[in-house]
Amino acid sequence: MIVLSAGTAPALAQIQPAAEPRLSGGSPPDSTRSLGIAFDKVLSTYHWQAPLVYRASTPAFTFDINQLFRSTLVKTSSNLITDEESFSGAVRFRPGGPVDPLARVNAFVQSDRRGLGLSDVSTVSFHGGASYHPSPALTIEPLVGYRVDKQAGIADRGISYLVNVSADSLGYEGYASAAAGSWEYVRLDPRALETGSARFSTRKTFPGNSSNALGVRYLRNRRDFYTPAGTAVSAEFGVERNIESRVEELLSVTDSLLYTVSDRLVFAVNAGILSRGIGRESKYKSYSDPFRPTLNTSVDELTIGGEFSVAWSAGRAAEGKVLVVLQERNETHQADRDDGYLESAVDSLRRAEEGKNNVSKRTSVALETTVRFSPSHSLSASASGTILRYDTPALSNTDDRDDLWYLLKVTSSHRLSGHLSLTLTADASLTHLVYLSSQRSADNTWNRIFRLSPEITYTPFRFLSTVNRFEVLANYTAYDFDTPGTQVRSYAFRQFAFADSTVFTLSRRTWVEWSSYVRLYERGNLRWSDFTEQPVGYFEDFSHLGMVRYRLAPALIFSLGIRYFSQMRFDYSGNRRFPAYFLRSVGPATHIDWSVGGRTSLSVRGWYERQTRTGLPVHGIANITMSLNLSL
Repeated sequence: MIVLSAGTAPALAQIQPAAEPRLSGGSPPDSTRSLGIAFDKVLSTYHWQAPLVYRASTPAFTFDINQLFRSTLVKTSSNLITDEESFSGAVRFRPGGPVDPLARVNAFVQSDRRGLGLSDVSTVSFHGGASYHPSPALTIEPLVGYRVDKQAGIADRGISYLVNVSADSLGYEGYASAAAGSWEYVRLDPRALETGSARFSTRKTFPGNSSNALGVRYLRNRRDFYTPAGTAVSAEFGVERNIESRVEELLSVTDSLLYTVSDRLVFAVNAGILSRGIGRESKYKSYSDPFRPTLNTSVDELTIGGEFSVAWSAGRAAEGKVLVVLQERNETHQADRDDGYLESAVDSLRRAEEGKNNVSKRTSVALETTVRFSPSHSLSASASGTILRYDTPALSNTDDRDDLWYLLKVTSSHRLSGHLSLTLTADASLTHLVYLSSQRSADNTWNRIFRLSPEITYTPFRFLSTVNRFEVLANYTAYDFDTPGTQVRSYAFRQFAFADSTVFTLSRRTWVEWSSYVRLYERGNLRWSDFTEQPVGYFEDFSHLGMVRYRLAPALIFSLGIRYFSQMRFDYSGNRRFPAYFLRSVGPATHIDWSVGGRTSLSVRGWYERQTRTGLPVHGIANITMSLNLSL
């Protein structure tokens, strides 16, 4: 990755695809200038990136540009290329007074070639208007513009109307409130686009650090898409593409109450309701074939939930929290009636949609606590239990099920001396999936995961530090109805892993860093009833990276080392294990890190790997990642 930047922050941290200029209300943005060119290559994948950010503010105007070009190439027998360009720019004039003229442009272009053709999507819009400030806390921005939207090879054009409203720092009777909203409508004959949002929040703080907060949010989004037109639609309406409209509406209300009993006891209650609806309809419908109806469909979702928590503290000796969550979600699918089609065919599709209806109820209880026996010894534990009931009213839907989860984790930390620390973590996860229908009960499963992971940090000398982590894991997935004489579907997975990270300082300028990761794991068929296993695969993975680092100057570090990775797979014939596959990758690696005065930095990561695989000739691959940052 090569990045050239100039300004107060790195370019990549400020660039967001299709970012909207932040010119609504508030103070003008800080002056920022960033320019970047990025490249990296790993194996057969190439990435390019070209970001640009330019923000300037004077008493007379504010200028804002955001641009990002990205390209990805995957080299195969037919190259896979994806290009994406996003741009947004805005200028606001400040003549003085409550009205600021402003103009804005946005563009997004994407081309995606997957080896089967080229797909292009693009949109370009221009807006002009003014920002009106009737008071310091209120901003109103009416804008009008023109938009060009290309999809499926068709470019549509039309007028765009946009209004932004924001109100901050609204206070009344001790309540601190804020509100904002926006609405945009674009008429792209024969399509239309609409986006609207509104939100309101208010909070009041009571004596004793207690508070109550209320939030309301509304969203509306309409998009028209070109879809392939069937033969009947094309013949009847003379169009090659049909138009599908998708309208989504969302309304949510939440309330949060925090009650502080004392410095050591706090209660919190959060509750909310969310209503969401999605409707789909086709513009052109053909009734020439009454047996194949095209119906408008909709999905309505209603979610009601709340949670209650209690947090307590016994000073530095102990603390804990208890959380209870209740949630219910109702999802309703519907297809509209249409008298132009045969009634039996319409009823069949309506029943298919209604068969997707479902109601889910989730109940969860969780607790966690930490006990400190001394400044050097502590014990933490957390546990939770959750049950999900998923019900479908339609008899044809056999997906009714109950999911049950149990989670438990215990961590013990000990600082045995100034040179040695030990952390021991044990956790278990139990999941039971039960289908209520006899037609699906054969898929009922228990999944049990057990893990033990000690970690040792040892610093025997000032020039030597090492961290070693071990892990033993067992994963058992057992079907409830694996019986003798049937095909075994239950399986077991066992793993041992070891990770090491060591730093050895040779002098003020030179030190050695070493990291290793060893992973041994086995898969097998499982008979849970008598807890017997037939192994089917065994793997050995080894990864090592060793680097010698030399500080040539206070801001310049050179590193040279070697990378190694290998994997060996074994298959089984009965109980006999034999090698089946081998992969080895080894080669030199180098790093360069250069920083000058906190204003310029260069980072280069390059490595060469020579790969050996079973059944394939030996070949080499070069990889590089570069990053150059320049701040002015």
